[in-house]
Amino acid sequence: MSETSIIFLVLIAGFAIGLGPVLWGQLRRGRVLKKGYSAPARIINVKDTGRRHNRNPVVKINVVVTDAAGREFPGQVKMPVSVVRLPGLQPGQTIRVKYLPGSPASIAIDDNFEFTDSQ
Repeated sequence: MSETSIIFLVLIAGFAIGLGPVLWGQLRRGRVLKKGYSAPARIINVKDTGRRHNRNPVVKINVVVTDAAGREFPGQVKMPVSVVRLPGLQPGQTIRVKYLPGSPASIAIDDNFEFTDSQ
């Protein structure tokens, strides 16, 4: 195997390792937003992951989702949030999410999330 082939393989592997999880997460999120059911979710806590995306913090948002039958289940979303919108994500606040009924752990918040009520 030539040196050029090895360098090429290392670059491809680095690209796959670096961007693979990001692309997979975006594909999964898109599927949830497209096919998921809308539901209210109460924010339990918001934690900074220490990562940034386009200078915005990537945060972990732990929520309790209430489905149409009134059953509650926990969920977690990891997403970048504009620093302008971040102060609005407070524990006790209710936001709209989408979830897949067959996989309730698959939830997503639209980038343009709206608060449904304030507490």
